[in-house]
Amino acid sequence: MKKRKRKTSRQLKIIRRKLLLIMILSCLIIIGCVAIIALKNISEDMLAQFTEETRTSTKGDESPTIESKSDLQESIAYILDAYDFDDKQLSYIYYDPKDDETIQVNEDEEMLAASTYKLPLAMYYYDLIEKGVYTKDTALPFYEEAYMPEEGISTIYTIDDQIPLSYLIRQAIVNSDNSASLIMLYTTGVLETYQAFSNYGAKQYTLEEINNNITTARSSMEVLKYLYSHQNKYQELIDLLKIASQGYFLQAGTAAEHYEIAHKYGEFAGYVNDYGIVYTEEPYLIAIFTDGIVDSPTLIADLNDVFCAYHEQKYK
Repeated sequence: MKKRKRKTSRQLKIIRRKLLLIMILSCLIIIGCVAIIALKNISEDMLAQFTEETRTSTKGDESPTIESKSDLQESIAYILDAYDFDDKQLSYIYYDPKDDETIQVNEDEEMLAASTYKLPLAMYYYDLIEKGVYTKDTALPFYEEAYMPEEGISTIYTIDDQIPLSYLIRQAIVNSDNSASLIMLYTTGVLETYQAFSNYGAKQYTLEEINNNITTARSSMEVLKYLYSHQNKYQELIDLLKIASQGYFLQAGTAAEHYEIAHKYGEFAGYVNDYGIVYTEEPYLIAIFTDGIVDSPTLIADLNDVFCAYHEQKYK
């Protein structure tokens, strides 16, 4: 019995030591986890601060003072200096409807339109509604070719479903829904629809350009001019453009904090574009198209802010 008691006592000591060791290791693990979380939070804060400082240094003053065209060119050069790209990767046009002033760079450079084609597409359908070809309640069939699994209206409707035209237009403009846009495009025919875009000043697209969804800043600006000149006719569409992609692209800068912006962006395969109407006291139109420029959404917002400052000083 005495032997057994000594053995039990020894075992208890070993167990106590193991428990103590486990407790120490547990404490060390907890301390390590807390330290990792703290370092992660610090890193995220530092990254956020660095990102904001980078954006601020790139952008310069939030409200740049631009009193002349030379000031404008200097401000544009300052912004572009922070980006690394070939000249042909950027095209833009600023247009003042009041005095017809136009400032443009690479306006005829071919760019992938991405979703920017959805603006003239919606205009075309508003025209067809006005002519009585369709009503806003007309239901269009969900073509199999327009179906995109796990995207947009494809998560709600299925092939052959009938979808109200008013809903399709809203989805195409506000949410840039690809399936909604393709349903409209296939209903009226791709070739016929693109040919109709020329009614709004867009270029006459070749079959190759249509198949590859090619456009230019100049062609897109002509569509904007038509839209601006017929605002009463397209007021409902303009209201949709004002709530589309809020806080992004043209709506991401300082200008959007002070003025309404009706715009339609497009983004695909490195091409990032946006064009729209900025409702300053005397509105102006702007189109900015990019090809493979890193952080191009910020570039678009910053360029628009500079043009906005320039435009404001014209009408002080």
